[in-house]
Amino acid sequence: MRTAFLGLTRTPEQDRNYDAIYKGYQTTNQTLGLLDQMLSKQAYCSGDQFNIGDIVVALGVHRWALLNDTFPEKTGLRSEHKNVERWLTQLRSETLFGEFADKELNIVKWFFNRYSCLNFLA
Repeated sequence: MRTAFLGLTRTPEQDRNYDAIYKGYQTTNQTLGLLDQMLSKQAYCSGDQFNIGDIVVALGVHRWALLNDTFPEKTGLRSEHKNVERWLTQLRSETLFGEFADKELNIVKWFFNRYSCLNFLA
């Protein structure tokens, strides 16, 4: 995920390694399959109760989805992880996760607007 995220959001377009970005994103697709399996047996990452760790993991998953929504031709297909989607929806409705995720997106937009690195979020 790190390679895909940094490659698409912090690396100038002429310096991007699109093969590595694609591979990094697809590897994350596979890894999130493990999270999906775990969430098929429990409501949250840490079990049946919400834990602060859920927010940390969810921010990464949110970035994964955001990258694909923004750069679908560079990341390739996003795997369907029904339990991960359910969990994210649950976090948005039952916790303040949505506020954290929206703030993160606003920070990224501010960074790009301020430093004019990319215009995809403007």
